[in-house]
Amino acid sequence: NKIEVIRHFDYRFLLEYEEKNSKNVGNITCINYVLFFGSIAPWKGIETLIDAAKIVRNKLGERFYLIIAGTTYEGYKNVQFFQKLTQEDYKCIKFIDKYISSSEIPGLIRNSAFLVLPYNSSSQFSVSGVIPLAYTFAKPVIVSSVPSLSEYVEDGKTGLIFDTNNSSKLADRIIELVEDKPKCLEMG
Repeated sequence: NKIEVIRHFDYRFLLEYEEKNSKNVGNITCINYVLFFGSIAPWKGIETLIDAAKIVRNKLGERFYLIIAGTTYEGYKNVQFFQKLTQEDYKCIKFIDKYISSSEIPGLIRNSAFLVLPYNSSSQFSVSGVIPLAYTFAKPVIVSSVPSLSEYVEDGKTGLIFDTNNSSKLADRIIELVEDKPKCLEMG
């Protein structure tokens, strides 16, 4: 009598959207990009991801493309973050700063190779819904080693884990999955 089930992480309803009913987000024309999805907030590790993206792009060239999609947290208007995205070294990043509707989610995630969650912190009370969302669409994830986030990932089986705030380790993990498509598909 003291247990109440909250079905926050059951995203199977999104599978019912067919490709033709899914909306395209931000005129994305490429497929197999790496995706960061969710609110853009200080604890989400965006700076670590952007620094890793530059490393990956220098190594893989045009085989790497990153999409950061979600609404920017009201108190997080980091000028350096936005200035970096306009520099030549970061042209591999598409930034979609808007609310992503349920009809846009399936196409955005289906066309990605995998999702990245480079969070700086997390708790059992603020666990991301992005991991179960990725799993719903059979996509592996790369997550930081923060407690309560990394607990949802079997390293090497359902995704990869990297050391929190370590952009070079994150870059290594991204390169690992981009270069090994069979492994990426198997994890998904």
